[in-house]
Amino acid sequence: MAEIFMIFNTNLDIIYEKNFNFKSDKEYCTQILLSYAMSDFIPDIRKIAKNYFYSIEVQFSWNISVFVLNSGMCFMFLNECRYSNDVEKFFGKIRDEFSSLIENPFWDENDQIEDINFEKKCAECYDRYILADDSTFF
Repeated sequence: MAEIFMIFNTNLDIIYEKNFNFKSDKEYCTQILLSYAMSDFIPDIRKIAKNYFYSIEVQFSWNISVFVLNSGMCFMFLNECRYSNDVEKFFGKIRDEFSSLIENPFWDENDQIEDINFEKKCAECYDRYILADDSTFF
């Protein structure tokens, strides 16, 4: 099943995107359009609290999960039929990796993230927390 993970900066620009299991351009375009549509809700979610996990179920069986960081940047994950606690664990580990990335004094929040190590960590986290059986990680 096709899934997509994105990081938005405080201006709601996508600075990182990781696609998983896309079989067609149509799937990809559908999720990108849905991501942009759902990004309109991010400012409202930011007002509620910082470091906040929010999961929304939308039509067509897509689940959209958003995690807002203290900085106002946020993670978004579009998927089908995933348990929110698995996604929350995924976000937590990605947050740890992302924190070390943005501690670089030369990093700017408007820069696209093109770090190969970060890319690998995202793939590892996806395999461990999203694809794996929950009973493996107690």
